[in-house]
Amino acid sequence: MGMITDEVLRAQLVLAVTNSAKWRARRAEQHPDDQRNISSSYSLAALAKRLDALPVNNPHLAAYIQIMERAVAVAVAKRSVLHDISEIESRCIGRYGFDYAQGDDGNPAPFLFVLTREMTDLVEEEEERITEKKAGADDAVRAGAASGAAKETTRQGAREASRKTRRGRRKRPSQGALAH
Repeated sequence: MGMITDEVLRAQLVLAVTNSAKWRARRAEQHPDDQRNISSSYSLAALAKRLDALPVNNPHLAAYIQIMERAVAVAVAKRSVLHDISEIESRCIGRYGFDYAQGDDGNPAPFLFVLTREMTDLVEEEEERITEKKAGADDAVRAGAASGAAKETTRQGAREASRKTRRGRRKRPSQGALAH
């Protein structure tokens, strides 16, 4: 896929991370006694900035973009894959800096690694399922073609037999022809 699509995929991820940072900041206001929300909000905001600044050829971003492109291809066969991918992304973003401290100044590599690994597991399962389903369909087509060829051979044989028996009989004039 082209650079625009790669940039769109990155922009969507940055937006999701930014929105989660804002959501965590609102939660921090509602629950000032729980420091995890404000810590997570800061971590997510730093992550969003770092993701936005990554070059597209960064190996972690490239792996994320590649698995997203594969997910889109798989989604042609099974639309719910994009929903499943979205859930994985939401879970990874939602827990970032909340369940565990992020002292890495928003370094996107560990985040992208975990996100991409989880997405890859899902996409590979679906690709395998689609391949198996396609192989089954191909087998059915081949079996159908073989069956069709056998039926056609039988039909041809029946037509030949019918022609031979017709040739062997003398033609009789119809009753109408005798009346004249």
